[in-house]
Amino acid sequence: MGVSFGDCLHMPLRSSINPVTVTESNHMHELIKIGEVARASGCSVETIRHYEKLGLLKPPKRGDNGYRYYTAEAVKQLGFIRHGRDLGLDLHSIHELLNLTAHPDAQCHQVDAIASQHLQRIEARISALQALAQELRTVVTQCRGGRIRECRIVEALFEPQSAPEGNPTSTQQETSDMQQAVLDFWFNELDPKQWWAKDAELDARITQRFKALLSQAAQGELFEWRATPRGRLAEILVLDQFSRNIHRDTPEAFAQDNVALMLAQEAIASGEAETLTPIERNFLYMPYMHSESPKIHQHAERLFRANGLEDNYNFEVKHKAIIDRFGRYPHRNAILGRDSTAEEIEFLKQPGSGF
Repeated sequence: MGVSFGDCLHMPLRSSINPVTVTESNHMHELIKIGEVARASGCSVETIRHYEKLGLLKPPKRGDNGYRYYTAEAVKQLGFIRHGRDLGLDLHSIHELLNLTAHPDAQCHQVDAIASQHLQRIEARISALQALAQELRTVVTQCRGGRIRECRIVEALFEPQSAPEGNPTSTQQETSDMQQAVLDFWFNELDPKQWWAKDAELDARITQRFKALLSQAAQGELFEWRATPRGRLAEILVLDQFSRNIHRDTPEAFAQDNVALMLAQEAIASGEAETLTPIERNFLYMPYMHSESPKIHQHAERLFRANGLEDNYNFEVKHKAIIDRFGRYPHRNAILGRDSTAEEIEFLKQPGSGF
């Protein structure tokens, strides 16, 4: 018999775990080192840290020795996440489900909706694969052998096909696949440290995979992505993040900032931003941080503070202080061909002034 999502949060811990008992405010807690959590959950240490960054796990406690300590609940949550991934659920859906488990007495219609939507996607894929298998059977049986120019399989590939009724067209599926490719690359393939690193190898990877997509986004051709909150987020990532990797240290790195900001403003005004996870909202809000407008940073400071990710909020506070002082980012001056003032030149001599 299979294990349900709810069961994952009530599974006993493996006996190999050796918890550390600590006292905090007269309450006893059993805490577990990250290495033992990794062994018990089957997740690597890097994956556990990645899930923390994404907001799927609460930040661990740190002992006086600097070690990270986790609760038994974290191990159960990791089992939940692994099971969800095995079923093909994306991390956004898993985050929603984890949030729902915090309200055990609530009605489960939201869980049903998430599972039903995922089931529909799976059934659509199965239907498409079955249609593909049947088409291949047909053309294989029709192949007469002989030369390539007489090959029925080759002929069939040149024939236009209409999408089966009720199934997405190839264009719709391609759009969905591209959105998901952007989100998976940014949130799943990359380590969070890479989001902020200046890495020539990573820049080359993003250029190779997404430069053509950035060109489309810059021309407004990805407008269909805005039909869903996560599609809009994917477009913002392309315009606001990938542009910085692809065009690093050139004026083009900042060329799409205003468009990305307007897309983010629309998501906030419509309430779409609230459907995203905190780490996803962080990147939806990033065009605010990249702006050189003091007025925009007034909003940015409130948005990042409300989002609850302390490191990102502190980073916005530092950005806002620079904009309030100079009205622009001095470290962009050389790239954009702007003359720096004497005060800006002195500021740029300080460590970390260029982020």
